[in-house]
Amino acid sequence: NLCNRTGPTDITYDETDDYYVVTLSASKPMAGNTYVVAKLPENVSAKYCDGKIFDEDDYSDLPSDFVLDTGYDYPSQRASRTLAVRFDDKNGNAREILENFEIITVSFSKIKELKEIADEHAVTADFKSDGMSLSFENDGNDYLFINYVALDGYFCKMNGTSVDFTENDLNMIAIELKEGKNDVTLKYTSPYIKYIIIGVLLGAVLVAAAALAYHYLERLKKWMMPLATVLAGGLASVIFGFGFIYPTVIFLIKCVKAAFKI
Repeated sequence: NLCNRTGPTDITYDETDDYYVVTLSASKPMAGNTYVVAKLPENVSAKYCDGKIFDEDDYSDLPSDFVLDTGYDYPSQRASRTLAVRFDDKNGNAREILENFEIITVSFSKIKELKEIADEHAVTADFKSDGMSLSFENDGNDYLFINYVALDGYFCKMNGTSVDFTENDLNMIAIELKEGKNDVTLKYTSPYIKYIIIGVLLGAVLVAAAALAYHYLERLKKWMMPLATVLAGGLASVIFGFGFIYPTVIFLIKCVKAAFKI
């Protein structure tokens, strides 16, 4: 296993100041990075402080998908963490919710072993203008992992047949392989190209209409040109938003989700 997962070792309630103290301690020492994670129901609102005391002047909101990076732990240490949690509303299921908290230590040695195994089975890709191709032999139930975020627009063929990506927490491209020879091609086509084409056609129509109005309808010149300028600017903004800003934002969101396993 890559990590050691342990639930709370103790949950107490401070009746005076109305908050819970959750103590988490790993079941065994392990060298690696430690995280405290929890998943709260969407209708639950809570705040927390790092430590045994809930500080009214220094607290953070507790998100529904909670991940707290607590840093590195050495081989001789048993990772531990204490949190003070206050629910905004009285919640009869508070203790049950807090029991979902876990402390996780990700083993560096295990990750290193996996990296060495991955390096031993690495394959070389032939990169092209529209994607890449790979050809190799597979002798077991393995997966091809490509260090690309699985964005909309990527599609893959294996031995001439279209295949779906395997879902994974990293949201990267992973493909289940078949035993024997595997010829894999990966290509990308922007799913937004059709909007760009539509935008270009609309722009051409607007320019043509403005030119006709300018040359043949003298009376419309005074208000047609400012209107055409506004429409052209609006169209350019829409094309820029859908063609660049939107896919860039989606890419960054996927990267963040992959980094924090959201």
